Amino acid sequence: MKDNRFKITLLAAALLVCFTTWAKTWHVSKSGSDTNDGSASAPFLTISKAAFLAVAGDTVLIRGGVYREWVSPANGGISPLKRIVYMAAPGEEVHLKGSELVNTWKKQKN
Repeated sequence: MKDNRFKITLLAAALLVCFTTWAKTWHVSKSGSDTNDGSASAPFLTISKAAFLAVAGDTVLIRGGVYREWVSPANGGISPLKRIVYMAAPGEEVHLKGSELVNTWKKQKN
């Protein structure tokens, strides 16, 4: 009986290690599409799409550009060592703005 409990505990611990070490990197680019798979070769268009899928331990790597969207992550981290990291791609500048670009306005005469 004790031998079976030990085997079950060992199996559970092994499965926990396997499932908790599979961190994923999601890619986002202004030239991507939210129908893509979020890989480096087929990035998402929006940070929101990556934020919906990311789980604790994952990284969202964002290519340069201006992203005008509201991001509300579906999941959070589970500890300071196991969080979701959102970061700009190395050497690239990312701007996340909640504002909308308005280019249809006209100056009114007094």
